This record gives sequence, C-alpha cells and structure tokens, in this order.
Amino acid sequence: MASRRRLEKYGEHYERPKIIDTQDAFLLLPVLLLLLGVVALIAFLN
Repeated sequence: MASRRRLEKYGEHYERPKIIDTQDAFLLLPVLLLLLGVVALIAFLN
C-alpha cells in the first residue's frame, strides 16, 4: 500500500520503492527512538 501511494506521488521516475523504504526505515528508526527517549525523559522528570 505504501509503495503504491508513493508511486502515485512521485510518478514513473520512482522505480525502487522497496530499497527506498528500507533506507527510510533505517533513517527514521533512530530518530523515532530518540524522540521517544526524550518524551519519556521529560515525562519522568515531570
């Protein structure tokens, strides 16, 4: 589903959704974990 939506977004030039998806996941995962850690820290301090 996600690749189909992205294909509609970027058009015919977007050829490799799976490779891009894995790169996005590896880039987003540490950021999400960092944000989660910051939120948990703030909640703990409050």
